Amino acid sequence: MILVEYACRKCANRQENWARHEVPDTATCTACGGLARRRFGGTLLGAARTTPPETSGPPSGHSHATPGSCVLTPTAARMFDARVRGDRRAVERETACQERAISEGRLDPRKPPVSGQP
Repeated sequence: MILVEYACRKCANRQENWARHEVPDTATCTACGGLARRRFGGTLLGAARTTPPETSGPPSGHSHATPGSCVLTPTAARMFDARVRGDRRAVERETACQERAISEGRLDPRKPPVSGQP
């Protein structure tokens, strides 16, 4: 069994239902009885954002909306977050920033992208 998230079009209620093998695309809303549609991606991956995310991110470079970024170095975390979001412009900007930092000697490309690794 898997846990599936649904959102009601009528009252905007969000609910989770357990489903076996075949997951239905719709369910009955538990709050108002209206039609609740299956949500894909879920909030864990940031698919439910109502406003576009900031491309600059927090000062540390870590986005807490992207699972796994907390263990990455700031430059790797920014690149990973941009790739997860599918933001090609942010990937290009971060690539240019990293290349500039490498040429200026501020970033070592041989260093592992995971924080705390030797």
